[in-house]
Amino acid sequence: MAEVSGAQSPTVLIVDENDDSRVELRKLLGRAGLDVAGEARYGANAAAAAYQLQPAVILVGVDEPPNRALETIERLTQLLLETPIIAYSSMDEAGAIRRATRAGVRDYLTRPIDPDTLRESVLSVLAHEERLRNRRAGGEAPPPHGTIITVTGAKGGVGKSVVAINLALGLRQVTGHSVALLDADTHFGDVAMMLNLPADPPVTRSIGRVDTLDRETVVDQTVLHPSGIRILPGPAEPDGWEEVAPEQLERFIHLLAEAFDFVIIDTPDRFDHVVQQCVQSATLTMLVSSLDISSIADTKVALRLMHRWDYPPEKVRLTVNRTRKGGGITEKHVTQALNWPIFCSVPYDKYVPEMHQLGQSPVLSAPKSQFARTFRELAGAVSGSGTSTIRADQQVRKRRFFGLLPAPEVAG
Repeated sequence: MAEVSGAQSPTVLIVDENDDSRVELRKLLGRAGLDVAGEARYGANAAAAAYQLQPAVILVGVDEPPNRALETIERLTQLLLETPIIAYSSMDEAGAIRRATRAGVRDYLTRPIDPDTLRESVLSVLAHEERLRNRRAGGEAPPPHGTIITVTGAKGGVGKSVVAINLALGLRQVTGHSVALLDADTHFGDVAMMLNLPADPPVTRSIGRVDTLDRETVVDQTVLHPSGIRILPGPAEPDGWEEVAPEQLERFIHLLAEAFDFVIIDTPDRFDHVVQQCVQSATLTMLVSSLDISSIADTKVALRLMHRWDYPPEKVRLTVNRTRKGGGITEKHVTQALNWPIFCSVPYDKYVPEMHQLGQSPVLSAPKSQFARTFRELAGAVSGSGTSTIRADQQVRKRRFFGLLPAPEVAG
């Protein structure tokens, strides 16, 4: 979750004409761990309250007819130039969002709103405002930062490494951008072997000297694959991770993100401190499950753990990997059991295990296969590159991808 210096518990002003709505928002802010500076109605009442209370953020309810709410937002924007405004509404059509954005809101939340989403929105707009202030004050611009995608799963044998490798290769093919693949499997890191590459230098050695590296020299710690992606191999022995401190790993991951457009992280099948750091550092987490009861049960536990880590649920992408042919459990069963949308379904391909044992990947060796097409589609979806260059049946795509949907909250 985003952090804002000096704003551990930001104060929020609620502006809404509806009494019941203000009561609802006050309770929601309390559950989100945010302080309510005060409440106000539209117009002059809102302007006076904002000027007197000087809140960190202003929440404005926008519903039909939206005119007075939008006029209030415009006035508040002119009155407090550096105070971000968030709109919340039952209207989710694009026209309503555009009107609110033109009026000056920084974020637009549609009801129903959960506490995690509200807190993430408040902290995000504050972090954005802080970056703007630093820029206006002549502060040094932050370095470029790539997208960090952690691939994880709560059970062995679900194909996390296969997903991580083929996603990295797919991203390279679809975008042409730089891609680093970090093997953070603290048990048995096999990424280098599965790509027929030497496992040296081990990534743990590089993490241990992270303070001596920069965005240029960290590239020298990688092994170049013929596809163009760069690998950071896991150590030969699992105990190589024992000396790695979480803060070192965090710095190393973000240093990689300064050097590469995409950083893909493969993780072990137990949710230890390494997995926690990899997940919390990630822009997006691909949570992999297979179609068996034990894997689904373990995935449910994993979702609960990520909730306890305060990892935003909208960043979790459930990926179903069909590791065997047939079986009575379907994707619909998985969705119902986990109360979570499936983002991607990887088709069964009997040749995949053998190919990876030989150091080959279907994305490269069998580009016309359904398996390879799935990973190019996945790469297009997570990179925002679209799938216009990918030949795929529209019905198949709708079955595989449920879109970038906000994921439902999991009870802790």
